[in-house]
Amino acid sequence: MKKLIAIIVLLVGLTYGWHQQHKDFNASTVANKVLEPTKVTMLTYQEPTQKTFVPKQFVTSGQIIRGKSIAVPALHNGILWNMKLENGLQVKKGETLAYIDNNYYGRQPITAQQSGTIENVTVLDGKYISANYKIAEISDMQADLLSVSLKAPINMKRFKAYVGGLELPEATTGSSGKNLSFKVANLQLNDSTKVQVKFVEKPQPPKMTYTEVPMHALRISGSNWYCGVLDNGKLAFKKVKLAGFNQGRAQIASGLEEQTQIVLYSSQMKAGTLIN
Repeated sequence: MKKLIAIIVLLVGLTYGWHQQHKDFNASTVANKVLEPTKVTMLTYQEPTQKTFVPKQFVTSGQIIRGKSIAVPALHNGILWNMKLENGLQVKKGETLAYIDNNYYGRQPITAQQSGTIENVTVLDGKYISANYKIAEISDMQADLLSVSLKAPINMKRFKAYVGGLELPEATTGSSGKNLSFKVANLQLNDSTKVQVKFVEKPQPPKMTYTEVPMHALRISGSNWYCGVLDNGKLAFKKVKLAGFNQGRAQIASGLEEQTQIVLYSSQMKAGTLIN
């Protein structure tokens, strides 16, 4: 009987001790996981805003390089026939422009000595002219160029250039990006060798500025994105709409209120975690 009582007392003691030990362990674990706030890094959310476009502009000097013009002379004295000379006419080198009848040499062709544009025609078909008389001029097809040399490549995606309020045609840019040239023959610029050139950036499509967060502040479920935020001292996940991605960071378009605190590194944390 005494042995039975001793065994019962021993079992009761062991059961009580086991219960007390596990009760204390569970309490400590719960306190560590739930009651102790987690220290985190946070980011303040700002509503998307449209960035106002302010065009870049600057003024620099350029040099006008005139196209070369050569005379179309009469080789001999005589009468012009079948003349094909007209101001503004485009001709090619070697093309026959007219014929001249001479009593000694007979009928001789007058040909273009370079390709270009006919200018300053001085006589009419059927007229008698003297030898070496300048019938017209041929301007170089390269036309007049406005050359601009910059210290650094132009920092504009698209731009317009002006001289005295006159818009220039599209520029040809050298391989370095620092040398630009404009064809200006048809713009009737004055004979100044150097002119002031104004560059103005063309309007760009409006850009939006978004709050950008690292990917570890987000979770994805199906096709939906959720962002970890601070909600009454605890971690919560709010559904958000993304505008896109920029260098590995997500751009939040909507879903959060202004000044919401975004919890970084929240993708590995549980909702409801206390936040310090």
